[in-house]
Amino acid sequence: MSKSLTFFDQLRYNFTRNKLKGGFTYMIKPLGDRIVLSIDQPEEEKVGGILIANNAKEKPVMGSVVAISETSVGDSKAPKSVKVGDKVMFDKYAGSQVTIDGEDYLIVHEKDILGVL
Repeated sequence: MSKSLTFFDQLRYNFTRNKLKGGFTYMIKPLGDRIVLSIDQPEEEKVGGILIANNAKEKPVMGSVVAISETSVGDSKAPKSVKVGDKVMFDKYAGSQVTIDGEDYLIVHEKDILGVL
């Protein structure tokens, strides 16, 4: 009996397979001018010996590029300003967050990236 995989099952399968191979480029294929970022989680903060709750912290604004779209928007053929592996800063409220196998990723437009570190 063959079981058909849902879209998210297939995405999770591809992610796990590519993670084991040491590559992330095919786990999510961004379209248009979008870029997939792995979100850098800040270290636990203590203020005066008191641990700050996760929901009271600021949203992270740094991450690493894990996938870049191959297409351009409109007639623009300009090269991307980032490459896979770059550490970047991005706008605090930019993009759509997804969680795959317990890891957080953010899909943003190229214009939402503020700079490369």
